[in-house]
Amino acid sequence: MGEAAEVLGYSWRQCQRWFASYRKGGLEELLGSRVSERGGQELVTPEAFEELEEAMKRGEIATISQAEEFVRLRHGIEYSHPDGVGQLLRRRKVKLKTGRPRHEKADPEEQEAFKKTSPTPSAESESAIAASH
Repeated sequence: MGEAAEVLGYSWRQCQRWFASYRKGGLEELLGSRVSERGGQELVTPEAFEELEEAMKRGEIATISQAEEFVRLRHGIEYSHPDGVGQLLRRRKVKLKTGRPRHEKADPEEQEAFKKTSPTPSAESESAIAASH
């Protein structure tokens, strides 16, 4: 079993599961889908997810651990894996809000002064159009 696992690139335990399935019901058992057995449903309800999403939009939730705590405390939904809520958000293509990164040596006053003295993009286009005529 160990050699087969190594050759196949899977764990010994996974190969053991496959072999047990094969012994139980042959190729049909081994190759059959297990989706109906494990149930393809999310733990989080549509209402709980909607409430989570709203809290994220309001900026109340900034990390995956806060999102996990939110669904656990508010809705009693507990994921067995620490990244369960993170996987949920990835499946639903939802991203947490993140701020724009700032360099630790950046001077906010200097940046504001630069913004005030820099020409606006529309002013640059107008001057370019005027110069071409």
